[in-house]
Amino acid sequence: MIEIESPADVLVAAGTDWQLKARSEGERIFYRVVGPYGGGGRFSEIGAGEPPSVGVKVEWAAAGSAGQPVYLFGSTTADVASVTVDMTDGTVVDVPTIASEAFPVRFFVAVLPPNLRALAVVALDASGAELERIDASATLDIPLET
Repeated sequence: MIEIESPADVLVAAGTDWQLKARSEGERIFYRVVGPYGGGGRFSEIGAGEPPSVGVKVEWAAAGSAGQPVYLFGSTTADVASVTVDMTDGTVVDVPTIASEAFPVRFFVAVLPPNLRALAVVALDASGAELERIDASATLDIPLET
């Protein structure tokens, strides 16, 4: 069983109402986002032992509750400078990735508006070129107010 809170946690970044913490668990990285609207965590499949292989990998998760903002967060390979999140209302949320000297991956955290869904998560390099597009329309399951 994974401990959600651990003395080994490293504060990677913090926003107005959230914190991103991470730690090494053997050859993997466990990272999580916590804030007043909920939180969640996951293991990075990119790995903690060796630097990520060449190529792009983006993984993400979300945490939130009906009527509240949603934290969409994840990890990427080092070549991803930012991600954008295409929303169901046509807006695009731009999110820079966050480097940490403690880990060979980059992280991102987006605080999304309540009652909207993400359609896609798009990885961009430093020049803004698209590296990877992930369809999020069927996999982000956050309860919406009705």
